[in-house]
Amino acid sequence: MILRFYDPFLQSEFVLHFSCRVKIAILTTLLLNLKSTEKMFFGQKLNSIFLKDAGKGTRDLLSTLKPTFPIIKSVIHYGPCLDVTSYASLLASVIDDDIKHALFSIGNEKALGLGGYSFFFKRAWSIVRGDFYAAIKDFFCF
Repeated sequence: MILRFYDPFLQSEFVLHFSCRVKIAILTTLLLNLKSTEKMFFGQKLNSIFLKDAGKGTRDLLSTLKPTFPIIKSVIHYGPCLDVTSYASLLASVIDDDIKHALFSIGNEKALGLGGYSFFFKRAWSIVRGDFYAAIKDFFCF
């Protein structure tokens, strides 16, 4: 239950007769209510900023606002190709050490969302390590 006391109430004759403990309890309740309201306000503000920023990239990706060049089939058939070593490195299997190094090189504040996904996986690495390796290898499996 949130008690809502307003300034005129605090200055009334009724409150002046309260003991110091009751006044402290009333002010503590007011403070908690204000902190809760402030937390909700900034949480909503953060969500709106996040959603606004997250939507910036999808407009360019999902809708074709920019003119595109036509496909030149001769470039596809006769254009530059990868050499054998580059081709082999792209098809090489993913190693556990590479996966761990890639995850731990991501900054804790770099993941989307309020909790930060990379930070979670780093903290719970001893628990999720096997499943994480399996998921990444399954993603790169063809």
